[in-house]
Amino acid sequence: MVNQNPGAKEGKSLQAWAKAQADNGNSKNGKVCITFPNGAKPAEPVTVEFTSTMSWLPLGSTVAKALQGVTNVQVKGTATMRLEQTPTEVAVGCA
Repeated sequence: MVNQNPGAKEGKSLQAWAKAQADNGNSKNGKVCITFPNGAKPAEPVTVEFTSTMSWLPLGSTVAKALQGVTNVQVKGTATMRLEQTPTEVAVGCA
């Protein structure tokens, strides 16, 4: 799909729609950002970035609080591709 926002029918940005597709609480609490580093023109890059703090050791609240700096880690994923056409359905921003 080029220049499409599956969440538009629900009034969501593409970022909000993508975030809603998450399958766990850590991901749902993350942030999805879209940027056009060189402007929103065909053949220029578009970058999508996801960041979240993941809890890889889900324990009771007392133990989790004691180990918070150890059991929570920031996860970041970035993808950059080229725009095929001028975006009209997708905007810069985060959700």
